[in-house]
Amino acid sequence: MVNGNNPRLNVRDALQSVAHEKDLLTHGMTLFHGRCLSAHNEENSMKAAIFRRGTATLLLIAVVALLAACTSTAEDGESQTTAFEGPPQVRIMSPQPNAVYLKDASVVISTRIENAGPDMATVSLTINGVNIGTTDASAQTAAAFSVETSWPATTLGDYTLEVVAMRDDGTTSDPASVMFSVQGEVEPQVTETPTEDAASQTDTTSNGDGTDNAAQPAATATTAPTQPQQAAPEPTTAVPPTESFPTATTLQGANIRRGPGVNYEPPLGSVAAGESFRILARNPEPNADRAWFRIEVFNSSGWIAGWLVEVNGDIGNLPVENPPPPPPTATPAPTNTPVPVAEVDLSIVDWSTNPPTPSCLQTATTSITVANSGTSPSTQTNVVLQDIHNGNEQAVSSATIPALQPGQNVTVQITLTVSTFFGEGHRYLATVDPDNAVAEINEDNNTRQFDYTLQKGGC
Repeated sequence: MVNGNNPRLNVRDALQSVAHEKDLLTHGMTLFHGRCLSAHNEENSMKAAIFRRGTATLLLIAVVALLAACTSTAEDGESQTTAFEGPPQVRIMSPQPNAVYLKDASVVISTRIENAGPDMATVSLTINGVNIGTTDASAQTAAAFSVETSWPATTLGDYTLEVVAMRDDGTTSDPASVMFSVQGEVEPQVTETPTEDAASQTDTTSNGDGTDNAAQPAATATTAPTQPQQAAPEPTTAVPPTESFPTATTLQGANIRRGPGVNYEPPLGSVAAGESFRILARNPEPNADRAWFRIEVFNSSGWIAGWLVEVNGDIGNLPVENPPPPPPTATPAPTNTPVPVAEVDLSIVDWSTNPPTPSCLQTATTSITVANSGTSPSTQTNVVLQDIHNGNEQAVSSATIPALQPGQNVTVQITLTVSTFFGEGHRYLATVDPDNAVAEINEDNNTRQFDYTLQKGGC
């Protein structure tokens, strides 16, 4: 309040009022600064919380993406192990078509199974219809694999090798087959002493399919390679090279011949992949991949194609031999092919009739099971069912029995309707191969019968 009577008091009061207002202003500024600082701290806290939540969200998104990628990879992995579609495919690498082997030679059998996969079951090999081995392929998971074995050529004649691969679900490949023959003993040709004159050198090429393939100067050109050579397994009993003799290890099954060329027929025998032999000499061909080598084999020696082996050791000091070409092949005199011994045994192993006792003018169905108990496959035949009264046939019917492998059986159904002599004794008589069209080791077990009294039924 202004005091008009005392100017000093008015001035003092005014100064005091100004000081008080300054204090109020200072206090207000302090409060304002405190609130601003608090608001700033709250803002920083909110930003930190948002940052933490944003980081957690980003981590969550990254984890979800990784899980999705793992799921996709797992699905892709599952699709990669899915069984191959369609039947497996079989290729016979050895023996070659129409190959000729000497009696008592070992025939190397090499097959390639393709479009295979993890659901393979077996690979079966038969020669002239007789099973010579069934390989368990359940451990195979690759798209393709090989099966190798050998067969002793102990009997002269012509042979057909057939190979069938089967999946777990019973799906089988188309049979792959090849024909070859076994001939009598042929005296090996003695190699002459090497000469310096190598005017007639052997030109060799490779099919790459497991066979040696060479041409003497007068031989025709061979076809180009169609399949890559397969890597050979490690030899189980490798022959180490010596200072005097290097060694040759077979990369695949190969023929051994009497001279350096495929026209030295027939082969002395064959060897499997992964076997090692000492090299005794070579032919004049300078290129080792096209040369032929004479090796120590079969307690004697023979020639093998250089592109079918891996050479270990120095071949630079080997003797160079140039045997004369083989003599013209004489036309062999016709020989009587031995007739195979019948080893089929067909028999009726089970049957049943419905109804168990037939009635007049009512159809009865009989189930008949026929088995091949022999060791050779049978050909197609039939089984006949007769109703007989006092030695006279009253009704007859038949069914076809397909070719049966050893140990295989089949069940067929035959219907009969009998219309005569009800209330009297009848006989059902079943006969498999009634015409003896199939040669069997036992022809006395092909029938089965039962006697019954024909019921009145509809008569």
